[in-house]
Amino acid sequence: MADNIFGERFFGDRVSAWHGKGYVTEVAMKAVEALEKCGDYEVSMVPLLTPTGEETPYRAIRRSPTPDDARVRWFGSVSGDYALITPSQLATIWDTSLGVPVESMGALAEGRTFFITTRLAEYEVAKDTVVEYLATCNFLDGKNAFRLLRTPVRIVCQNTMVAGIEGATASFALTHNQEMAGKLGTWLAEMYSTAMEKRDLLKDLCNQMARTACDDEMATGMFARCYPIKGRPSTDGPRELVQRRLAEYESKIEAMTRRREGVACLWNGMATGYENLKGNVWGALQVVVEYEDHRPEGAWGLGKAQESALLGDRAATKEIAFAEAVKLSRN
Repeated sequence: MADNIFGERFFGDRVSAWHGKGYVTEVAMKAVEALEKCGDYEVSMVPLLTPTGEETPYRAIRRSPTPDDARVRWFGSVSGDYALITPSQLATIWDTSLGVPVESMGALAEGRTFFITTRLAEYEVAKDTVVEYLATCNFLDGKNAFRLLRTPVRIVCQNTMVAGIEGATASFALTHNQEMAGKLGTWLAEMYSTAMEKRDLLKDLCNQMARTACDDEMATGMFARCYPIKGRPSTDGPRELVQRRLAEYESKIEAMTRRREGVACLWNGMATGYENLKGNVWGALQVVVEYEDHRPEGAWGLGKAQESALLGDRAATKEIAFAEAVKLSRN
C-alpha cells in the first residue's frame, strides 16, 4: 500500500510509523529542529503570465526541486490575496506560539500537505490507553483550508476519534489569507490552551460512555444515525435528470447499508480487540471509528483515505458518532 509520505520526510518522537520512513528519536524536539531532521523543502508563489507575457493578479504555487525529486512541482494557482505558509514558517510559528515538543511531523503528496502534531494528554478508558493530540494540517495546493484539530487516538488499534465537546471545537478550517497569516500563532496558542483546560472533561466523557450500557437496539439506532438514508428524491423534472438523481439515490442507499452492516459486524465481535467492548456506548463509538479509519478506500488510495479520516467525510461521520455517544451516555 502507498503511504503518501514525501520521500523520507517524517519525524516521529519515540515511535516509528507503520511505513517505517523518516527520522525517529527518543530526544524531545521542537518544530524547527524536527523539520531540519526530517527534511525541509522550498515552496513559493510565482506570478502567472498571459500568453503575451503580461503579469496577471494570480499566482502559481511552486515547489522547488529537492535532492530526492529533481522536478519542479506545481501545486495549484491562487488569487493575489492568498497567503502562503511554508513548512519552515509553520515550524517557526509553532515554536514561537507553543514552544512544546513535536510528537510527529511530515510531508505528504510530494509536499502538498505538511502536518505537525503534539501530545496533549494520555488516559485510560475501559482498559484502553487513549492519547489526545493537537494537530495542524497545512495544505499547500491552493484548494484546501489550513486546519487545526484535536483528536484522541485509541492506541491499541490507532483509531482516530474526532471529539467535539462543549467549549472545545474539534477542528477549525482557516482560509489562507493575510488575517490567517498574521493571527495563526495566536489562534494556535488559544486552541492549545483550551484543549489543555478541557482534557479532563473529554476523559470524563469517554469514561461515562464506558460505564453506560448499550444493547443491540441502541447500537443499531446509533449506527443508523451515523449512516443516514434520506427520503426518496422527487421524480418531477426531465426524464434524464430524474433517472440520474434516482441512480445516485440508490447508490447512496447501497453505500449507507453496506456501512451499517460493516459496523454491525464489528459490534458483534467479528474483529480482534472488540470482544470486550460490546455492551457499552464506548464500544459502539469505537466500532464506527474503526470502520471509518480502516474501511476499503476504493479508488481513492490509502493517502486520500487517511486524509478523509482526519479531515473529510470519514471525519465527519466520526464526529457524528461521538456526538451520538455523548447523547446516549447522558440519557
